[in-house]
Amino acid sequence: MFFTIMKTSDIIPFIYIYTFIFALIFLVATTLWKWMLQLDKGLTTRLDRGKVGGKRHVYNDINSLKVLDPMHETVLTFQNMVVQEGAGSWATIPVVLDAQAEDVVNFPSELDMPWKFLQRVYGCTADSGNNTANVLHNFDKNGRWTLWINNGVSENIRSTELGFFRIFYEVEVKALPVYLETIQSIVAYDAGDLKACSRHLCNMSPLLRELFQEFHQGITIDKVSRDLWLRYCQGFQGWGVGSEVAGQYVRYNGLSGNQVLVFHVLDAFLDLPSYLSMEDTIRYIPVRQRYFTSAVRRHSFRSRIGTHSDPAVHKAFACLISQMRLFRAAHRHRVMPYLKVPAPEREYQSYTMTSSVAYTVEDAAYPFTIRGMDWKNYGTYRPMYPSSMWAIWLDYHKRHGGLLHAAHDIGAGSGFSANILSHYFSHVYVSDPGEGNIAAARQLLRPASRFSFAQRPGEARWLQEESVDFASICIAIHWMDAEQVLNNVAASLRPGGTLAICAYSFLVNFPDCHKLETLWAETMRNSVKGFVERGCVGADELKGMRKFLVGLDGTPVNAALYRDISRLQVNMRKDEAMPFCFVPHDFMELPESKVRPNEDVRYMQDEEWRMEVDVPWLKGYLHSSNMPFNDEVWNSGNWKELEHIISHELGGKVVVEWPVAMILATKNVIG
Repeated sequence: MFFTIMKTSDIIPFIYIYTFIFALIFLVATTLWKWMLQLDKGLTTRLDRGKVGGKRHVYNDINSLKVLDPMHETVLTFQNMVVQEGAGSWATIPVVLDAQAEDVVNFPSELDMPWKFLQRVYGCTADSGNNTANVLHNFDKNGRWTLWINNGVSENIRSTELGFFRIFYEVEVKALPVYLETIQSIVAYDAGDLKACSRHLCNMSPLLRELFQEFHQGITIDKVSRDLWLRYCQGFQGWGVGSEVAGQYVRYNGLSGNQVLVFHVLDAFLDLPSYLSMEDTIRYIPVRQRYFTSAVRRHSFRSRIGTHSDPAVHKAFACLISQMRLFRAAHRHRVMPYLKVPAPEREYQSYTMTSSVAYTVEDAAYPFTIRGMDWKNYGTYRPMYPSSMWAIWLDYHKRHGGLLHAAHDIGAGSGFSANILSHYFSHVYVSDPGEGNIAAARQLLRPASRFSFAQRPGEARWLQEESVDFASICIAIHWMDAEQVLNNVAASLRPGGTLAICAYSFLVNFPDCHKLETLWAETMRNSVKGFVERGCVGADELKGMRKFLVGLDGTPVNAALYRDISRLQVNMRKDEAMPFCFVPHDFMELPESKVRPNEDVRYMQDEEWRMEVDVPWLKGYLHSSNMPFNDEVWNSGNWKELEHIISHELGGKVVVEWPVAMILATKNVIG
């Protein structure tokens, strides 16, 4: 946390603070009141120009668009002013690691008591404020940034501060006509005027394009310095502390782009799941904005249109959804260089401003290089590679004359597989592109003399030719350029050397209750489809996901480099369609099969890929995917039914079984 708490006696006299605060409150309230009157008048005028007809109830419901109720938001600005104007006494800028040690910041009761009351009245429970209070209301009616975080510093720092926060202001300005077209399309559809509805939907497309450009054109190094952004601007708003609520400690994440109103409204209108849980929505989204979003969601008609009955409307919706997907993927790519800059405040920053996935990666090109990865948690909520797998691999290796001198584990993570390989091979090379992953592997793998570590991706050729006997890639090949990696492996293998690859599916089997398989698959497919549509899966992750969804069938094995190629399909049926595909089968284009007729494809059952688990473990397994499974998923009908069956009909425990794909191949000796 960036606050350095001082003694109460050292703080500026409260009388002075109160005088300053309430003078500013009066000034901001006057400005906002005029603004909101104009906003509401504009909406009412547009909707009353003969467009509403007999469907006035729709507008009456959505009239909750007084989302920036001046008294509500002015009061929320109270905390923002205290934090910013007290920065000289209470805060450290730039943010430093030691300043984040506090879990709780105890404000004086003179400030804390009224603030808690106002939180209850106006419906925002987070102590950190929100995008509306901390940013939008810090601009005056002329668009000037009023209360600066950084004073008496270089112009580069101040221009970065202004450039970054102005993005949010300009986006909300450009969102107003989007709101108008949204409401008018709802009114037109409710009135049965499909032609007008289609026109309003089509009008939204260029408006969204212009709005999205604010992000793309605003987040550039000439406007927002990568070196200064986290340290001097976003880190200050990061908050990262909490308080005790109902006997439990709750941490508040602070300002984030996922609090921007227009994205909530668009998700509601397009009938996409909210990317904030209900709990976080109540914490960070002002109640008036929640009312508006809920009204839009209630009147959303996307689920009621038909491909054939309303082709123009259907096409317009498809265009809007496509725009949202492209923006979120591009935006995630745009902010990644900023998140890669070393800064201690990243500890509490979200991976992306439009995603609820709270992690960062070291290198955007390698999505599995997760910064601060909790490998202990990963090991708890993932299946262990059973002894049967190693027995199959070593039997194949020995039958083809393989030696046991050296092995290479590629994409090793923290070294789970490398540790087992060391039981059979004299020396193990451990490689991974992630600095944190290699550091974790160094801690796990002992004695160090038995291992060689390299922070290298599989696509990099670094081992000497014909230097290892065995190369393994466990649950990682989908993140890689498989063709390049397998070429490198072939070069490094000695004659008779073995390539071994495995991947297990997230579509688990439930041998004792097939009903659970259906509920699990529906939960996965609906949830992941929503994550992709909301942009929670970035371009690089999506690329890897597409490969993973076909198991190892999309992994090509070059017959010129390898022989005796075997593909093992464990715990899968021959007639089973796409046992790895945890999205609707027609949702995205998947890689074509690379399985050749002369390859040996075998189906087998292996009960060692089974584990008895409970509901919390299943949640942990989904969380380990680093996709934003949250309360929205757990409150879905499919998950509730799954949980009921396990908890009440099966005694709280259930056996899960993993479908597993493997590839085994021997280096082809030429000449």
